[in-house]
This record gives sequence, structure tokens and C-alpha cells, in this order.
Amino acid sequence: MHITVRMAWHDNNWNGTVCRDPEGTNYCPGAHSILSGRIEKNKDPKLEAKYANDAIPRNGEIGACCNR
Repeated sequence: MHITVRMAWHDNNWNGTVCRDPEGTNYCPGAHSILSGRIEKNKDPKLEAKYANDAIPRNGEIGACCNR
């Protein structure tokens, strides 16, 4: 028996920051995670690149991928 976990990808250890390379992370828009459809629909890599590796801004401009 094999168990597979499909979760949204984050390239920075889920540490409360935006991905280090939002435009280069190809796991979010693909069918790799259980929330991939919602993430792909709401993801804005160019906007996220503005905040790359920064703490997720509290101004609501972007949020954690799974919370969109």
C-alpha cells in the first residue's frame, strides 16, 4: 500500500513568507496539489514576485496560496 500526500508547494519551508521564486515555482499551477485549481485561478506570480521572500503582507494584496 502507498500513501500519497498532495499539498500546495512552497519553496521556503512554509515559513510565513511569499515564495522565493513565485514565477519559477511550477508546482502551484500544475495538478500537483489538492488545491491546484483554486491556486492556479487566483495566483498572480508577477504580483507575488514583488514580495518574493518577504513576509506575507498584511495589507491583503496577496495572501497565502491556500487562503485565496
